[in-house]
Amino acid sequence: MFSLFFSGSTVPSVSLDPDDKWFKYIQYIIPSGNAVLMMNHLANGMDTLKIWWIYPISLIYLSLFTFLALKYFKWE
Repeated sequence: MFSLFFSGSTVPSVSLDPDDKWFKYIQYIIPSGNAVLMMNHLANGMDTLKIWWIYPISLIYLSLFTFLALKYFKWE
């Protein structure tokens, strides 16, 4: 529930933080927040290079989740 609420997918980030001071940092560090931010920029036709830090953060999450999936979910 925390992830869905603070990702910006259920409640728009503008209503939680109109001055855009603290909410964006929470949205950057959770995986679903990165995806919602990217989808918002793509849907509104905004330049995604302005949010360049999402790409390395997403790669870190992808590598972490891939490692955990390969380590703990092996079919026998």
